[in-house]
Amino acid sequence: MSTKKYYIYCKVMYYIYKYMYICITGIYTRARGTLTDKNEITMKREIENIVKHSVLSEKAIEKYLVEQVRSWGGVCVKFSSFAATGYPDRIVMLPEGFLIWVELKSKGKKPNRIQVMRGIELEHVGQMITTVDSKEGVDALQGVYADWLASRGRRHT
Repeated sequence: MSTKKYYIYCKVMYYIYKYMYICITGIYTRARGTLTDKNEITMKREIENIVKHSVLSEKAIEKYLVEQVRSWGGVCVKFSSFAATGYPDRIVMLPEGFLIWVELKSKGKKPNRIQVMRGIELEHVGQMITTVDSKEGVDALQGVYADWLASRGRRHT
């Protein structure tokens, strides 16, 4: 487990244990006047935000993409260029020669100007490129692959 993942895990666990402690001892502390409904509501929101971010983050979507591509029998390579910026994050390679560049974004985010320019550049040389900002977008890639196979007279198994 990486340091960042461990940090997030510890933070989530801290809030969960803190919330559980408040729930268990709530009657006692309310009687003493140290706990308010506002504190409980704030803590619940913080926990919901942490959980929501972990589901909608670019890293979570990237992890899901890698797992799905492996289950489809393909390879998902992380791409980084030291010479030029703006290229998509991943290259997805599936059986029968299917290749697509994938730009990953957090839920609702859009590619910046240089990323759009790189996408146009890649499309100009005949590459397929897509932007994915959700797990549903990852699942839609399987449909793109099936359509690509069908256009070549093959079937996705």
